[in-house]
Amino acid sequence: MPAGDSSERRLRMFDNSIRFAMAQIDTFVGDIQGNSDKVVRYCAEAAHHGADVVVFPEMSLTGYPIDDLTFRDSFRRAASDAGRRLASRLQDVGLGGLTVIVGTLGLGSAAAQKGKIWYATDHNRLCAIRGGEIVATYDKHFLPTYGVFDELRL
Repeated sequence: MPAGDSSERRLRMFDNSIRFAMAQIDTFVGDIQGNSDKVVRYCAEAAHHGADVVVFPEMSLTGYPIDDLTFRDSFRRAASDAGRRLASRLQDVGLGGLTVIVGTLGLGSAAAQKGKIWYATDHNRLCAIRGGEIVATYDKHFLPTYGVFDELRL
């Protein structure tokens, strides 16, 4: 193949490509452990197929919508901690090199919670996980408050 061949240039262009896997999984509301197990299984499958980044649905660790589970302090704390536990688990099973985008419930900071009711500070949170850590988070804004969506409580 000649050095200037366009197909050779295209191949070199893909040397630094990123392969995404979209994991549209079926989660169960309230089953944080079962949903986390499913995330790990799908991450292993995606890694097997060469994915660099695996993207999961909104609130995938808690199931969605969580409705009245938001009123249980134990659930809120477990959901908030689920991202950190998942990050550690992915690292432990050899999947720490993947970037995993996953959703859960995030507790507001202690400073934000001071003097406020909990649902004024908790969030529908996206976590980016890599290398056994949560490397970034994003809290959803402009939550829907109609029909089946009770997210104003978050």
